[in-house]
Amino acid sequence: MLRIGNLLVDLFIQWSREDCTINNIHLITDAEWHVDWMQRAYDKSTIYIFNATPAGLLGFIVLKSYPILKKHHQVYIQPHRSQRRQEWIGRLFHET
Repeated sequence: MLRIGNLLVDLFIQWSREDCTINNIHLITDAEWHVDWMQRAYDKSTIYIFNATPAGLLGFIVLKSYPILKKHHQVYIQPHRSQRRQEWIGRLFHET
């Protein structure tokens, strides 16, 4: 049984091949009709590049020290904050 979603995806792929403006199509969804169009998986990497400036050096230091600072914050600072302030910060960063 051909579903409407499959037909639309097929038409889109045909159109993009003819137009030659689209290099990759990534179908990232959990819709049932997507199973028919499952493609191979792609690895994803994140690369941080910093300029050789004081601001770039500061950014590098902050990025590298963030996990350590976060752990120290959770152990030493967070337990001593008032409950009201913790709730406000939780709402601010959506950590409910």
